[in-house]
Amino acid sequence: MFLKINKSNQELLAKENGIVFFLSLDIQNSTKYKLSDPITWMFDFEYFFQKVREYFSQITNCFIWKELGDEIILVFFPKSIDDLKKILDIAIETSLNKNEYRKILTDINLNYKTTLFCTGYSEPEPFCILNSKKNRSDISKHNEFIKSGYSTHRNHRSIHLPNGPSDGQPSSCIIGSVKMYDFLGPDIDTGFRINKYSKAYTLNVSDKVAYLFSKLFPTSYGFKLNKKKKLKGVWNNKKYPIINYTQSNKGASFLEKIYIRNNKLVQMNNFVEKVKSELTQ
Repeated sequence: MFLKINKSNQELLAKENGIVFFLSLDIQNSTKYKLSDPITWMFDFEYFFQKVREYFSQITNCFIWKELGDEIILVFFPKSIDDLKKILDIAIETSLNKNEYRKILTDINLNYKTTLFCTGYSEPEPFCILNSKKNRSDISKHNEFIKSGYSTHRNHRSIHLPNGPSDGQPSSCIIGSVKMYDFLGPDIDTGFRINKYSKAYTLNVSDKVAYLFSKLFPTSYGFKLNKKKKLKGVWNNKKYPIINYTQSNKGASFLEKIYIRNNKLVQMNNFVEKVKSELTQ
């Protein structure tokens, strides 16, 4: 399942710049449960997903991005600095508290784990528009989307109309007509990789999330370094910081030393400044 383009999200997807957040809710120990209850597990899981959809549909500028087996991933489009706080507060509440949709799982001795990650500005080609049709010759069908801003989407993330075969092509493309939206890029890969180290009743966050919030809200949120692990395809296979939210309100000062050692401090400070510039306009 990809994010469906509709009237409620088309303007957000077409804007020139921006940061995007993703919150993953991933059911733990699902395989064991499926084997123990091969008939009813799908109904239990679908009921859980249904309640998650209902809850998050009430949140402004929040949409379902993917449903991947036992995982549902939400996407958030902040439009102000206050929106950033709301997104993290929602992620904290989802991760730490008992709620209606968590109870569906705990009633059958299951739970979910959560990961919050983000992307923006530095990602090459993080978005892809997909359709099952192979014929890309009828470009006239795309005119309305192109006029509405998709042709210059997020500056360096412009949509391409490739002439050759699309199999294995990493760049964004329109195939047939615009129907679905996907997110691609290194930050997305990192989010999926760190999800492995999350667990129930904790909030796992990417380094960008921790650093951004520690800089913008230095006394409001806290993060702790859990461990460092080599993650496939992340940071050129150097050890990556596995970070959890903590209620200490001490920010994430440890990240500066890590960024200095990995020659990332200037890049990350530029990232923070771009977010501030966009969301305070």
